[in-house]
Amino acid sequence: MAARRILVDSSLIIDYYRKAKKESCQLYKLFQVDASLYISAITVYELLCGAKSPQLQQDTEDIISLFDILEFGQNEAKIASSLYKQLKQKNQLIETVDILIAATALGFSLEIATLNIGHFSRFDGLKIAKI
Repeated sequence: MAARRILVDSSLIIDYYRKAKKESCQLYKLFQVDASLYISAITVYELLCGAKSPQLQQDTEDIISLFDILEFGQNEAKIASSLYKQLKQKNQLIETVDILIAATALGFSLEIATLNIGHFSRFDGLKIAKI
């Protein structure tokens, strides 16, 4: 059986930074699963924007290097615009970066690992990874 392919949302990485007991974090557990792990270029942007000190910048770059980074291209932009319109019509808009990350997962046919299930469960066809 082929390994799972999972896009990791920034919420898991931020949670990992905040928790003292790293072994209890979902990100830690995710690295124990037989899966190929990815992050979106959008997630790289989010994480680097939050790195407010030189040490946190370095730590962030180190953790980013553990993942394959998926670019956000024209296909993902088209998917994102469709997702945006669907959510707007239902009056359920969420943060733009979450729409872009969902579009990346859908565009590359990946599961998504996130702590923000409330937002990502709004997208039809997006499979949320169970860890």
